Amino acid sequence: MRLNPGDRAVSFEPRYGGPIEKAGTRWTLLIFWKTSCSTCEVTFPYLEVLARAYPDLVTCLSVVQGTDEATGANVARQWGATFAVIADLAPYPLSYAYDPSATPTMFLIDNRTGDIEDVLEACIKAELNQLSAKIARSDGRSAVEIAPKGDGNPSWTPG
Repeated sequence: MRLNPGDRAVSFEPRYGGPIEKAGTRWTLLIFWKTSCSTCEVTFPYLEVLARAYPDLVTCLSVVQGTDEATGANVARQWGATFAVIADLAPYPLSYAYDPSATPTMFLIDNRTGDIEDVLEACIKAELNQLSAKIARSDGRSAVEIAPKGDGNPSWTPG
């Protein structure tokens, strides 16, 4: 069953550092995706804006399903994303633990508590902007609009 807001995030240690809840920022955005996902391609530039807007508040960590890290990182760069990529290969332990129902699925984890604060699926601009506002408010900041209207992408892209 998919993890939901209020559930404890499943801890794991990416190869480059310690447990995700010790990322050094207030939040971790754990992004499950596939290289074949066209909705992920639309979403990644918005997530890059988010990562650049709040580098001291949120660590974006993408989990590419079924593809090695080098290939995943190359695809992510082509889509305009510079955040970390880790591979979830068979038997897919991270995907099994978090059970995302679509790609992309994003889990906002509160690093102070280790709990999941929010879950977003697909690419819904209003929800992405609400995510930005939530992160900004956690530090008393004004929100950055990360998914503006009129940018050539639809307001909703199914995952």
